[in-house]
Amino acid sequence: MLPISMILFLSSCRSEPTPETKVIDGIHFKDIEVRLLYDVDTAESGPSWRLARRLAVGDQKIYLDSIGDPIFIFDTGGRFLGELGRLGPGPGEYSQARTGLLAKGSDVWVIDIDSVVHFRNDGFLNETRLPVSPDRALMLSGIANDTAMAAGNLLLPTKNADGRIGVLVNTDGEIVAGATDPGFDEYLMTMNKRAKNAQWQWHEGTWYCLYNYTPRLALYDRDLRPIGDLALSSPIIEQYRQNYFDESTTENQRSVALFWSFQIYKGKGYALTQGGLHGFDLETAQVDTIFRFKSKDLPESQGAPVAFHMFRILENDRIILATAWDDSQLFSASLTL
Repeated sequence: MLPISMILFLSSCRSEPTPETKVIDGIHFKDIEVRLLYDVDTAESGPSWRLARRLAVGDQKIYLDSIGDPIFIFDTGGRFLGELGRLGPGPGEYSQARTGLLAKGSDVWVIDIDSVVHFRNDGFLNETRLPVSPDRALMLSGIANDTAMAAGNLLLPTKNADGRIGVLVNTDGEIVAGATDPGFDEYLMTMNKRAKNAQWQWHEGTWYCLYNYTPRLALYDRDLRPIGDLALSSPIIEQYRQNYFDESTTENQRSVALFWSFQIYKGKGYALTQGGLHGFDLETAQVDTIFRFKSKDLPESQGAPVAFHMFRILENDRIILATAWDDSQLFSASLTL
């Protein structure tokens, strides 16, 4: 099968029951049809890439971060607009080893290994050096991590030896707070995991942290002091846990993250797994909806749900998604709930 690069579009899905909706143990399973929006093989112009790792949406633009490439810019209709900055060590440039991407309005922040590069209206604005070399006290987490912002401070997911799982960095590059979670270290030992990859979101005075390899939602206040702990549960999540501890499960299968991406939208949490997009209540972590994606434009899926790894919901209820299949194919998607 040849590598392909795509962006897909999802039709609107409201809360009313539809023939594609099944209710199991109080959870609504909704099968959503997606259609092709961008295909590198048929587009008149546009980039190709090997493996996407981050996705951001701001000012009605899609920013796609892939390994070995500059960050690509698309409009929400799937038209390629250009590249954000370029690879390199100079002003407005970033390395291939960058660790984060965040878009908000016309501003985009690229988190590099030792700096934060700030763009506005897709032009370079400034660069902030991080205070400590990443191979010492500040080790930024890599693929499948969501960067967040509150009150002008960036929340950077970390995997530090001192137990920090995230740090707040101000506009001067100074670390103003750090989050620790000793309980998660115990979980890592149980799951035989070393990576502390996590997704962070800010909502109404609270930081929400969802780990890649566990259905545990940790809550922190503005200064990253722990204030709560919740657990997500669904048939898909429980199956993942059972498969993980099954003796027949290979190490490669165990390396697959449970949650790939996380966003809070209109007061509700959304977490993306290979089995679908989980919608859950922020106060109880109760999963009430699971969206499963299908596409007639992907005949190789043979009607089975399509797995995505990254998503971002727009203000008009549309969703942008991206994924890689078999580590050699890349798909991006634009969907509407």
